[in-house]
Amino acid sequence: MRDVAQRAGVSTALVSIVFRDAPGASDETRAKVREAAEAIGYVVDERARLLRRSRSEDIGVLFQTGQPFHQQLIEDLYAEIEGAGGAVILSGTSPHRDERTALSSLVAYRCGAIIVLGADLPEEELLRGAGGIPLISLARPTGPGIDWVASDDERSTTLALEHLVGHGHERVLFATAAGAAGASQREEGFREAAERLGVRGEVAVGGTTEVSGAELAERLLDRGSLPDAVVAFNDRAALGLLDVLVRRGVRVPQDLSVVGNDGSEIAARTYVDLTTVAQDTRRLAAEAARLARRRMGGADGATAGPEGADGVLVPVELVVRSSSGPAPTGLSPSSRRR
Repeated sequence: MRDVAQRAGVSTALVSIVFRDAPGASDETRAKVREAAEAIGYVVDERARLLRRSRSEDIGVLFQTGQPFHQQLIEDLYAEIEGAGGAVILSGTSPHRDERTALSSLVAYRCGAIIVLGADLPEEELLRGAGGIPLISLARPTGPGIDWVASDDERSTTLALEHLVGHGHERVLFATAAGAAGASQREEGFREAAERLGVRGEVAVGGTTEVSGAELAERLLDRGSLPDAVVAFNDRAALGLLDVLVRRGVRVPQDLSVVGNDGSEIAARTYVDLTTVAQDTRRLAAEAARLARRRMGGADGATAGPEGADGVLVPVELVVRSSSGPAPTGLSPSSRRR
């Protein structure tokens, strides 16, 4: 900081004011200091900044690596949090790094609040692991002890089934992913809609990845008959399903329609062109950031206790593309064997 001050021709106290975004420096001085810092390659020491503060205002984000939907949420969280002058600290889970480890690293960083994407740990363990730091569950509803923001997952499968029934489909399979965030709500919405619409609704395990979707397609083909349509748990599973079906000679959507869920970037690719139920990631991120700031006592309101936890349900939207269409006509399930 002395080097920056010397180059800018100001005091070290003014340099400190500029990098803390504190009052006491003119716009001209701020610009001069930042130009000097850039010229000599000076970067603010974030660890020292944290040690000087009694409480961090940074927001931690716990996410799952390899999930395109989480990647989109992170992008929108950056826009929301950094756009409001905050900072985002990421900690990912993977096959070699569990949720407990990812959570503890954010706690060690002294984050002011933590947003957890698609939490797998029970609510009690999340609260215990957070050690008093406010938690916001994003993409998964929780109990009364944690604020949450989630898409209307029950409505998502209802929209998908209504779309397919409107095209004459009578035998529809929902490929669930037991234990995944939103799985129980999506299955409940599917079952209720199937009963209300008077169609034959089947539920099978389809998982959350391309591999699990492909495995489901193989099982359906091996059993000797196909449904009219499949509603996949998410777009990744739908992609794996499509890959096997097309390679095995099943025409999509002439022989079988496929609908995904999440509205990820995968679905919009021209060679996939997947009908999907899109989640509003910008709204999800905005609501999660708002609740995080509220818990930290920011501009949105004073910090509230767990007993005042909020839940926000965000609407979803059906996006129709070429993977779904009219039900097969003049074909029996056995004639569609592959």
